[in-house]
Amino acid sequence: MRRPLVSISFLATLWFGVPALPAPVQAADDAEKFTQQGLRYMRAGDDERARVALVRAYKLAPNPRRAGQLGMCEMNLARWIDAEAHLGEALAATKHPWVVENQAVLVQFIAKAKDRLGWVEITGRPDGAEVEVAGKAVGVLPLTSAVRVVTGDVFLRVAAPGHRTVRRTVRVQANQRAQVTFDLEKIPQGAVAKAAEPAVDQPAVDDLAADNQLAERVTNPPSDVPQGPPWRRTGAWVAAGSAALLAGVGGMAVLFRDSRYEEFNTAKNSSGDLRCNERFPNNGGKYCNALLTQGKQWTWAAIGGFSLAGVAAVMSVYWFATAPNGGATAQAPPRGLALSACGPTVTGLGAGCAFTF
Repeated sequence: MRRPLVSISFLATLWFGVPALPAPVQAADDAEKFTQQGLRYMRAGDDERARVALVRAYKLAPNPRRAGQLGMCEMNLARWIDAEAHLGEALAATKHPWVVENQAVLVQFIAKAKDRLGWVEITGRPDGAEVEVAGKAVGVLPLTSAVRVVTGDVFLRVAAPGHRTVRRTVRVQANQRAQVTFDLEKIPQGAVAKAAEPAVDQPAVDDLAADNQLAERVTNPPSDVPQGPPWRRTGAWVAAGSAALLAGVGGMAVLFRDSRYEEFNTAKNSSGDLRCNERFPNNGGKYCNALLTQGKQWTWAAIGGFSLAGVAAVMSVYWFATAPNGGATAQAPPRGLALSACGPTVTGLGAGCAFTF
């Protein structure tokens, strides 16, 4: 008989260059890249670097999801004012799918932020006097609205040309409004103003500007961000072992298949004539027919074993390439030909290999 010839092709991926994208599309792609970096930093517990990446993503392509993720990161850093603003922006998009899915968490977070905040309402004269709150310039008198501040002692400074500068610290309670009035004293004509104001310790500025300057300097992805979750290295070894095992199963199936076909081709009757032949009725009898059926079954078992081995080998290569390596940068999949797995072909006439490009 003529043995059936079965060919198996394994999965291969060709890495082609991508043409330049329009600016809005490129900005969205870059924003998503920075978003994923920020989330990986958050999972690693590095919230400071996470915020730099998330701010960059938000500036490139703002949307409710990025605003919410940035707000959550700022909650971890106790940046209550920024967190309230970004979480509020996200919650305002009531129909956005990501917001709908995470609404309960966002509401919880913004409530916690509000419990750490209050307002300070500043009035006084002269008009045009510059006002600083917690080290940040917030405008000139008369201010049109109260200033959102973190609870506790808040440092205030009001200055105007020809007037004595006034500094004051006010205690602000959660969800309360503190009212402060300034009346700057004019410097008498002929009086000598101090050459320089004494240095005053000020609280850290709780706003977005300082970190925006840092974020502007982040033009490329951080080089030490893991490129994949930590389970990938374990998964890669499991997949590699599975590929070897499945290839062995396929090889054994080929041997069993060949033994059945060999017995079919050489079986003789008591007269010394061939007993089995596909041209005979019922392939030469029940015994011969069973040998042929078993040979076909082992053929399909070999096909399954080698096919699954090829898939497992490709998964192993991909996971090895994208798994984090002890905190160091995980390398991107190499360009070029890489051998993944080899084994005998189903026909038993040679060897076959799985490759990835």
